[in-house]
Amino acid sequence: MRSHLLGPCWFLAALLLTAPRLSAVDMEMVPVGNPGNAADTRHDPTGFGAVPYVYTIGKYEVTNGQYREFLNAKATVGDPFGLYNELMTSSYGGIQRIGLGTDESPWTYLPKDFDPIYDLWPVNFVSVWDAARFANWLHNGQGDGDTEQGTYVGLDDETVFARQPGARFALPTENEWYKAAYYDPDKPGGPGYWEYPTRTDDRPSGDAPPGADFVRGSANHGTSALFPVGAYTAKPSTSAYGTYDQGGSLWEWNETFVLGDFFGLRGGSFDNIYGLDAAHQDSYPAFFENRIMGFRLVGAAVPEPSTLALAAMCALCGAAIAGRARKRSHRTGALNQL
Repeated sequence: MRSHLLGPCWFLAALLLTAPRLSAVDMEMVPVGNPGNAADTRHDPTGFGAVPYVYTIGKYEVTNGQYREFLNAKATVGDPFGLYNELMTSSYGGIQRIGLGTDESPWTYLPKDFDPIYDLWPVNFVSVWDAARFANWLHNGQGDGDTEQGTYVGLDDETVFARQPGARFALPTENEWYKAAYYDPDKPGGPGYWEYPTRTDDRPSGDAPPGADFVRGSANHGTSALFPVGAYTAKPSTSAYGTYDQGGSLWEWNETFVLGDFFGLRGGSFDNIYGLDAAHQDSYPAFFENRIMGFRLVGAAVPEPSTLALAAMCALCGAAIAGRARKRSHRTGALNQL
């Protein structure tokens, strides 16, 4: 009887544990709840930040190390989509490549100067199309995963470019990005928006990590230097949802058209003291690549359940099955009395 009751439960657990999971690039995501929040209309009557659903967003910007895995999977012979920018090996980049890019001598992508610290820097010199192909690749399981279909269709053509239903990873919409950065359901006085992603209405300090301002928080702006993602650990230097570096570090692409067919950018960067605030919106053509531009992703991927979660699931499953068994026993007993 015991094995009969646990069978369906362990079958479910086995399915969850053996479900496809990321093999090389592990995107750490944080949940953004509070669906149906009001828009922030302080800087625009249309408002920003209203999202009617729960989603997840990258805790950090996409790093050189994560993007290198992508390059080593999809850009070793010829790099047909131009995923690598030679400026990635410049003073503000973090990726170098060796080889000739041929079948006989494929390109291999390594940390700049063979120094692994650069793998922890946010990747820059990436366009919207590069980021969209990275999202497609993740959506399709990495490895030999397709870069042209999946999360997005219509790459390299703004007139048909669109996110598809069921996307596992994507560039954020402007509202998704904005909410994760500025909205705080526990803001003193009631849910609302901060002006900066460090949960303050005053610009955070631009000091070196881990940060030393325990009132306004700290961020990488005006430093003329890049640091590993998540380096600002002194509180409060994260958003209310636990994201790092949404203010400073790199301007981050989003998938929303802001000015004609220009894509939006938010968050400011390391090279200036401005741009971190909620009032500041920027936009550039999709093909543009620059040392101050990077990205993070959103997604709805459910984290792999923990052992405790599986145990709880099994307990619920077992209890439900046992309950049905008791009902059947009672019915059988009643029939026997007739």
